[in-house]
Amino acid sequence: MEKDINTEVSNTQLPATEEKANLKESLRIQKSQWIKEQIKRQREAEDAVLEQMIEEQRVIDGLNSDINENLDRTRESRKFNQEFQEKINTQIYEMNGITEDKLKGMREYKNAYYQGCAFSLFLLSVVMIGICGVLHGFESQICLFMIACTGVEGALLAQDKWRNKLVNILCKLLYLMVFPVMMVIFVCYELKYPEYDLFLPYFAMGIVVVLIIGTAAFFFYDPYKQDKKRVKNAKDYISEVEKIAKKQVKKNQKLRAKEEKKNQKIQLRALEREEAAREKEEKLQSKKAEKEARKQERREKRQAWLDGVKEKWHAWVEKIKEKWHAFLAKFKKEE
Repeated sequence: MEKDINTEVSNTQLPATEEKANLKESLRIQKSQWIKEQIKRQREAEDAVLEQMIEEQRVIDGLNSDINENLDRTRESRKFNQEFQEKINTQIYEMNGITEDKLKGMREYKNAYYQGCAFSLFLLSVVMIGICGVLHGFESQICLFMIACTGVEGALLAQDKWRNKLVNILCKLLYLMVFPVMMVIFVCYELKYPEYDLFLPYFAMGIVVVLIIGTAAFFFYDPYKQDKKRVKNAKDYISEVEKIAKKQVKKNQKLRAKEEKKNQKIQLRALEREEAAREKEEKLQSKKAEKEARKQERREKRQAWLDGVKEKWHAWVEKIKEKWHAFLAKFKKEE
């Protein structure tokens, strides 16, 4: 009965073990198992990268908060210094009897003459157009020339804010020269001078050149010129920061390698000390074992000597007893 039960159990276990072996030897299962392991490794690697990125972002957020705080303090300090400097300058001017209104008037005083002169010349140019139009007709050559000159004056005045300082000074000088050219041409035309036919083409070409100079500033004006310089400075600063950061990273890597090398030396020394301590302990244990073995040998020799002495003693005692008994027996026979 027991044999039948055992055979049934063995028969049920054999298919299960065979099935497990077949599963282990299945190519599809092994492929799936390999893919599962690869996905697990990839997930672990991504988790490690994510943890590193989170830690780096935490450090960067802390640095950004410090940078923003320092920038705010810098702006506040710059604003405070500027206001303080302006206040000091105002107080110094007031000590000398010069108020802010006077300073503003002195700054605008230089432009007052030019503005008055420009207004007068422009008004006279318009009057010249009217005179030429009335005398010779608005379609006449002289009138069209006056209109062209007045248009050039308007172009020179209108493009003032688009020009830099040097070009602005040049355009102001050219503006002051346009009306005298108009007067020369008008006088030569009215008095029938032969120089009129000589001057008119050159003056016309000159007016075109002045018009190009006056209007070119509008086309070449770049409102972001200063910003481009700041961007260039910022890029240079960024590249410098990257260089400094790379140098710092290399320095940190060298320090870390040096620290690791130092730690390795310390660990090697610790291992050497442990090895020396272990060898010393082994030597002490071997010496103790040898000493204990010698003691045991001496004890055994002593015990053997004592056993020999005891045996001799017992043999001597037995011999004495035998002699004694022999003596007693002999004594009894004699009696």
